[in-house]
Amino acid sequence: MGRYGVVFEFLGQQPGFIATTVLNAVLAALFLAFVGTWLPLLMVRRSGAGADRESPGTPPDAPLEALLGSGLNLSEMFAVAVGGGLMLSVTLGTASAYLFKQVGPGVVLSVVVGVLTTLLLAARLRGNRVRLGTGVWTLAGITTIPLCLGLWQHVFMAFPHDLPGGRMIVFADMHRDSGFHVYMSSILRDTGLPLVDLHGSPAHEFAPVTHTGHAVLMGMLAAVLRTSLYGASTALWIVSMVLMAWSAAVLLLRAGVPKAFVWLGSLTLLVIGPVTTPPIALLTQPDLAIRQSPLVSARMYWNLPQALSIAMVAVGLVCFDWYCRAQAGSRERLKAIIVTAAAIAASGWVKPSLFVFYGPALVITLLVHRASLREIAMAVLTMAGGVVVYLLPAMLVTVPGQPSWSVHPSFEQTQAVIEFILLGSGPALLLALAPLRQLAGSVVRKSNPKPLTLAVVAMGGSLLFALLFREDRFAALVDFPVLQPNIWWGPSACVVLLFPLLLRSVVQRIIAVGKADWFVISGFILASLQVVSGLLYAIAYPAIVGRVHPQLDVDILVAAREKTAPRTRLLLDPMLLHEQVGFTDLAGILARPCLFATNYMSDGDRQNLESWDKLFHETDETDETQGAGWADYDGAILAEGSGSEAARQAVSDLSWTSEGLTHGFQLWRRPEAASGSRSGN
Repeated sequence: MGRYGVVFEFLGQQPGFIATTVLNAVLAALFLAFVGTWLPLLMVRRSGAGADRESPGTPPDAPLEALLGSGLNLSEMFAVAVGGGLMLSVTLGTASAYLFKQVGPGVVLSVVVGVLTTLLLAARLRGNRVRLGTGVWTLAGITTIPLCLGLWQHVFMAFPHDLPGGRMIVFADMHRDSGFHVYMSSILRDTGLPLVDLHGSPAHEFAPVTHTGHAVLMGMLAAVLRTSLYGASTALWIVSMVLMAWSAAVLLLRAGVPKAFVWLGSLTLLVIGPVTTPPIALLTQPDLAIRQSPLVSARMYWNLPQALSIAMVAVGLVCFDWYCRAQAGSRERLKAIIVTAAAIAASGWVKPSLFVFYGPALVITLLVHRASLREIAMAVLTMAGGVVVYLLPAMLVTVPGQPSWSVHPSFEQTQAVIEFILLGSGPALLLALAPLRQLAGSVVRKSNPKPLTLAVVAMGGSLLFALLFREDRFAALVDFPVLQPNIWWGPSACVVLLFPLLLRSVVQRIIAVGKADWFVISGFILASLQVVSGLLYAIAYPAIVGRVHPQLDVDILVAAREKTAPRTRLLLDPMLLHEQVGFTDLAGILARPCLFATNYMSDGDRQNLESWDKLFHETDETDETQGAGWADYDGAILAEGSGSEAARQAVSDLSWTSEGLTHGFQLWRRPEAASGSRSGN
């Protein structure tokens, strides 16, 4: 799928699939806004001498104000409601997965909370005029453009394409992260939390401690929308992009910046690329985009947890802006800091890459601005609760050890970080010079807190971390830029969140003094190069790579799923794996713990896979069954052809029994696994 013509040909064949994808995204946003009305309910307060709504001096019939006294604002309320919906859903869904081993009760509880809070909010707003908050065209633009961009980039997620020889299933995401996340969600949906080992390892029943919030959200939305996990994943991706734009717009509109800058700040954060000559060639040769480096916004194009965590922290920044505007010492301020900390903590369940920087940055910001001890304590306790939930599997069951990190600065690592600073965040640093001077002044004298301070401190922490730390499991594989992928999630996300806040600060300063200095002008020029380069990459994204799977593979996996119980651990015929890692796309359809190659499998699982693969490539008479870890699996999906003869003989020697699936494949099972099987979902 290296040409745009092929992309448009595929899209033109499936208008119904595209319409369903858009409808799912809209319904997902509405559902999340419905269950998230608790957050705007918290923000709505009565006016009266700047006091809290609960204060004695507030008349009971005083007019209502929402979102920091800016007047009832529908666009802001809807944005924070969607963010509140994500927070509530991931919280109740996670609790449900632990308590009931399924996410369904979490959906029910979310709906109940949504009904109650929606009724309370409606009662509180009765008789008050609710304004739109911005122009119709501005609101339409910052909604439609992210929606279309998200659709363009993520519609090729289990996309059906009909050929004369039969239907094919198309995927176009880079690095196959999406398929693995759907796979995780399919296992979690059927077995709950703690998460069972995804590779079905005989050595340990449960997976290492990891982030599962995105998998919980996918399972919940799939149940609500009555769609597949692939469809739920795409819907969440689109919602995340729209929510990022809305949150940026809220922050900019509250500052009263001109609408042109609202457009810029709301949309450019989605397409931030490197500072480089715009690669116009991508308009005709999209596959060249694979060379672009460093990546900033693009890192969330193939990683749903990255996009979701950015969107949730963006809502956290909106809540922190509420905190900054509320009266010092008031209940409003205490509520705001708790919700801010909760948003950051919940983002860590989805992906911890931002939590590890924004959590400490929030505490540092509160200390720098002399927040009250009560506010600092509540923020710390709220985020500590989030950490406990993240680590809960290790407290409940025996889990494998976590990949280790070490302080290991090196020349290559420093060189890569400097490249990112110059090409990925250079314009942001130029625009941040004045805010950095103000931050330095805040250390010696008390000043009012600002969301920009939080974002700048988090950005600095992410760069310092990238300079000093290394994830040891990648140290011996390939050279550094590919080797340390988990270092770059945090800095790139911090740049995305910093952009609209810097724009807000710079525009306010220009309006105040009537001119822009050369640092600001240079920053804008370089930032424009970033945006154009990033936009070209965003356009090219669905045409960079492409993978096509025959429908018959889907049929085989569905048949195997229907004949096995959710925890059945399966081995796979290499004929089905399509060069091993290609199977990741379809693993969520099988929805069973199975042995296939990933970058995150343990050494023991890798040895089991190598031992299993030898049965399909060795021609001597060596016995590969004795001592082989694969023999402890519950079953295997094998082709009936000659290429699998040795494997069929090996499992037959273990007294495994077989039954037919479809398209020339068989399901082999250990006797005890066969007798205990039941139909899966």
